[in-house]
Amino acid sequence: MSLLLRPPRALLAILLAALAAGCGRDASAPGRGAAGATEAPPPAGTAVVSGTTIDAATGEPLAGVEVTGPGEVSAVSDARGRFRLEGLPVGASGEVVARTHDGRTGSLTLRPLANARLEVVLHLR
Repeated sequence: MSLLLRPPRALLAILLAALAAGCGRDASAPGRGAAGATEAPPPAGTAVVSGTTIDAATGEPLAGVEVTGPGEVSAVSDARGRFRLEGLPVGASGEVVARTHDGRTGSLTLRPLANARLEVVLHLR
């Protein structure tokens, strides 16, 4: 077999590592699944804001964070720091605010929402 047809061992090891890393994905997580798959838009007249709460000092996800959006829609982040605010009215704007029990906070300002899903990251300090 020609050397041009056989990949070097280091390249093969890198390819195998990349494939193994991709196998660890949670296909049930929002926005993930089969390659190229995306979630359907939310029901007409509503928007969804989902995202992750992150400790600004460590970069680690934060669980148990209360996240509040426009209209007092709220959620609590899970063990991976993930949250989802559903049923927000199209056109709503304002702040998404995250608060931990120990007083750390993070926020961001939303532009008027469209009938879509918006992904955000909240860094808590």
